[in-house]
Amino acid sequence: FRPLVMVISLLLMSGCESVSSVSHPPKPTPPKKVKRVTPSHADRAVVEKAKHKITAYAGKQVLASFKIAIGREPIGPKTCKGDFRTPEGHYKIIGQNPVSNFYRSLRLNYPNANDIANAKKLGCNPGGDIVIHGLQNGYDWVGRTHCSVDWTSGGIAVTNQEMDYLFQILPVVTPVE
Repeated sequence: FRPLVMVISLLLMSGCESVSSVSHPPKPTPPKKVKRVTPSHADRAVVEKAKHKITAYAGKQVLASFKIAIGREPIGPKTCKGDFRTPEGHYKIIGQNPVSNFYRSLRLNYPNANDIANAKKLGCNPGGDIVIHGLQNGYDWVGRTHCSVDWTSGGIAVTNQEMDYLFQILPVVTPVE
């Protein structure tokens, strides 16, 4: 009986060896992950007054899109100082203010030549000091609810956290339309 057990054991062991020595196809390697590079700066910002939205783009890629509050008189372009309208047209960022009365701000080159000509035809001062800005200092607790009503004198308002991001990605000379 003992020799039979030894023969069976040897057969089983050799079978195990032959099974373990069978070559298996190599496991497929997972595809390499391609790291998507997010641009660090936008090449333009688009303000859609009717949708109450500002979107920053790098080429066709959206870097950020935020709800906004605009001037208290949201319909139509800004024409005269004190009309509480937000300008419509093509502008560019000409300055960054890290210590604005409205948290931080990005100054636009309003009025441009067209705005000055239109104001002259109307016999008024076109105004100025139009900025993209955060919330008034001391009112950051308002947060997202600020855009439930248009409240600015003509500027474009976002939350302070959103302003931090826009301040980073919208350098001076960025076009704003």
